[in-house]
Amino acid sequence: MNILTSIERFLNHHFPFFFDNIEEFYHRNTSAIVQGILSQEHSSISSISKDKLIGLSHSTLTRFVNGHNEFWDALRNRINANIFKDVRNKPFLLVVDYTQIPRRGKHIPFVTKAYDHCSGIFQNAQVVLTVGIIKDNAFSPIDMLFSNVKGGVENQQMTKNDQLIACMKKHGKEIKGATLLGDSWFTHSYVVEAAVKWFEVNFIGRIKSSFKVKIDSSVMSVGEYQKHLDMTQAQEAEINDEKMCVHERISCFQAFRFFLKHVVCENESGERITLVSTDVNLSGIEIVKNYLERWKIESFFKMAKQELGLKDCKLLSDEAQEHWMLLVILAYMIFKDHEMLLKEKSKNATKKDTFEIIHYSKCLKPRLFSARNIVRNVSRNIFRNLHAQREEL
Repeated sequence: MNILTSIERFLNHHFPFFFDNIEEFYHRNTSAIVQGILSQEHSSISSISKDKLIGLSHSTLTRFVNGHNEFWDALRNRINANIFKDVRNKPFLLVVDYTQIPRRGKHIPFVTKAYDHCSGIFQNAQVVLTVGIIKDNAFSPIDMLFSNVKGGVENQQMTKNDQLIACMKKHGKEIKGATLLGDSWFTHSYVVEAAVKWFEVNFIGRIKSSFKVKIDSSVMSVGEYQKHLDMTQAQEAEINDEKMCVHERISCFQAFRFFLKHVVCENESGERITLVSTDVNLSGIEIVKNYLERWKIESFFKMAKQELGLKDCKLLSDEAQEHWMLLVILAYMIFKDHEMLLKEKSKNATKKDTFEIIHYSKCLKPRLFSARNIVRNVSRNIFRNLHAQREEL
């Protein structure tokens, strides 16, 4: 089964001109690895290279992923530009979370001892902080960052909060006016105040029960207030097909230097969570609705790990690991493009149907700004720059 036809058809629809040799090299190698990722039949570059339908050697693909930093940097910038294009000068939701990729090999870059909350044990894993936006009712990743676990004093490991601040600084102009969604790990004064005061980004997050909040003239923990709150007078609403009770007030939290909108939400099972928002003008229901959009990043993690090869790269250089994540992001964007087009034709289309559309190269009319558009743009620009340099010499 060859899905390379589907990938190349998508590219050729938008750029109906022939590649020069150097452009074809980038295009061919990128398409081949993305085919391997989307085919779900390969678990490594070695496996991809053995596919007779691809016809590229293991050493060719390995050198491509390990090197050519100019191409990868341009690809990363082009992906981000493509994602931010439709939300420029508009309010949108920015999402942050992290995931762990279990690793057995000790020589794989960025591997550290990390606590797994699901199994309750420490394990060797890569910790990946991911930041993205909600676009077209789906999550679109703009940065996937490994925790740096090696180096001297000048290159110490950055915490996930430090990485998030650095990421917001990098995209400061693009994210201005957005609303950042984070779980309790990121809901503290360091991140929240930096978002509001440095980047003009609002924040909505779940707050830990140990935080102190001032209610009238008394100070109590968030958990204590949440537990004893009478929800009979709370506002009722149907959110994501579930009936919820929402209580809201503006409160002063001990760890923060400004007032926050304080929201307690109870679902049909009687479970309660406490959310806070820096935008006190939002209603409690709007805050809950926005926060629940954060779940889309969890769906991305699940798909990237189980179906898009996020955990399959075993190359031993930092650059190769980072470049592989870009290929996973590109494969994910390609899948989402096909999924969206398929759902326009059939609302009952499943994930399996989308993979079959890609695998069997059934031609759907591509979107104008597809993910696969990116590779050709980047490779063409690189070729032009190199050609200009040769002309000067």
